[in-house]
Amino acid sequence: MGHHIENLDEMAHKDSREEARNRREEKKKKSKKARMTDDEVVDDNIDNVDEDGNQLLPESTTVRSKMLLEGGSGVVIIPIPRVSEETRKEIVKELGRQAENGRQRIRKIRRSAMDIVKKGKDGKLEGISKDDAFRVGKEVDSVTEEVLSVLNDIVDKKQKSVMED
Repeated sequence: MGHHIENLDEMAHKDSREEARNRREEKKKKSKKARMTDDEVVDDNIDNVDEDGNQLLPESTTVRSKMLLEGGSGVVIIPIPRVSEETRKEIVKELGRQAENGRQRIRKIRRSAMDIVKKGKDGKLEGISKDDAFRVGKEVDSVTEEVLSVLNDIVDKKQKSVMED
């Protein structure tokens, strides 16, 4: 009995492989390669519709465009429309919001560092003198201001860049 089941499984597997091979062959028959000069317009003999009859490419599509779409090699240049001023203003606003989030995170880090420095100034940390704690506090403030300055410069440059495009 088990021998018959194995044969049925093999037959079903063989049938599915044949069906897949037949589908691939049919697909190859449907797709035709364009063999014309670059500037000629696609002829009617090249398939330009899908299975439902919808037109895939505009009538004025050149052979080069058709060949690239069919998997030919070459550089594809896609024109991207200019971003509207309204969209650019929204991008600038989002940049500002993201910059403010960054500033808040920097301030939070500074605050936690300054809490530790304050403990050192109050003498609650062993091995750290008040002078060392004061010096580290000034260093934390200067680094924080430097990082905020760099962040602001980057954001300003990017906002200007977005508005210029």
